[in-house]
Amino acid sequence: MPVQRHYVDHRRYAEPPARLADLAGPTSGQVGLPVTIDGEALVEVWGRPFLPRRVRDMWESRLPSFVSAA
Repeated sequence: MPVQRHYVDHRRYAEPPARLADLAGPTSGQVGLPVTIDGEALVEVWGRPFLPRRVRDMWESRLPSFVSAA
């Protein structure tokens, strides 16, 4: 039986930042995309957005503070 390959498993994603301090942007209000976001604000909402498993793993391996926030 051939191994199934899924698009999500091979799609390229942007690398996460090296540090939370590298993220800057709004922390409240309505914003349009594309947008940057403050690192602390992102930690607060980290468990809410749907993210592909590979993306979530990439960010959590680079920025361990997201693991406890999930």
